[in-house]
Formats: sequence, C-alpha cells, structure tokens
Amino acid sequence: MITQYVEYKGVTLEVEGTYYNGNCGDRETPPEARSFEIEKILINGADATELLEDSINEIEAKIIEENY
Repeated sequence: MITQYVEYKGVTLEVEGTYYNGNCGDRETPPEARSFEIEKILINGADATELLEDSINEIEAKIIEENY
C-alpha cells in the first residue's frame, strides 16, 4: 500500500491505496489501464473515506493524472 497526497475541492487529502501499472495487452489479452484503488482517505488524520464515497472514482482519476 502506498500513500499519495492530492488536493480535492480545496482540501489536501492523504490517500492510501494500491497502484496498478496496467499493460499494453497482446493478441491473447486486452490492454489494462493504469489504476489506483483507494483503501482509505484521511483528512488531518481522520478517516473520511465514507464521507467521500461518492467521489472515489474522481479522486482515483486525479491521483493517476497527477502522479503517474
């Protein structure tokens, strides 16, 4: 598990999760996109994962865009 920091709606989030590199695929297997799977979101040390549940996909995409 790794930790990334991302600013979301003016608040710095500490996001713990797993990064998947993806692959280009070949004749046998389709390509897989890079992804970041969030395990926990912290704001000032407090768990805010449930509060941001509806924004998980957006936060994951922002982490990929900014860090990978």
